[in-house]
Amino acid sequence: MNKSLKKFIILLLSRKAGGRKVREAQNVVASMGRAKRLYKQLIAITHPDRNPGKEERAKELSAQLNAYRYNLQELERLKTVIEQELLV
Repeated sequence: MNKSLKKFIILLLSRKAGGRKVREAQNVVASMGRAKRLYKQLIAITHPDRNPGKEERAKELSAQLNAYRYNLQELERLKTVIEQELLV
């Protein structure tokens, strides 16, 4: 995420919060960055070509990843599912 977008999000969220929650806005931006990195890591792991014999499940998990690509909490939940089902 580029710096100008981060600054814009922080400014937008801090205005909505009345200027008192800048730290919370920074946490949101940091969470978005972590979600992006985790999404890229997990989408590479769940690619059907990397999971012979489990192609259908890999496709299902990839679809779920795409649906929750910006939700860090759901991505972390899916990471445990992927580790249990595909990386066995």
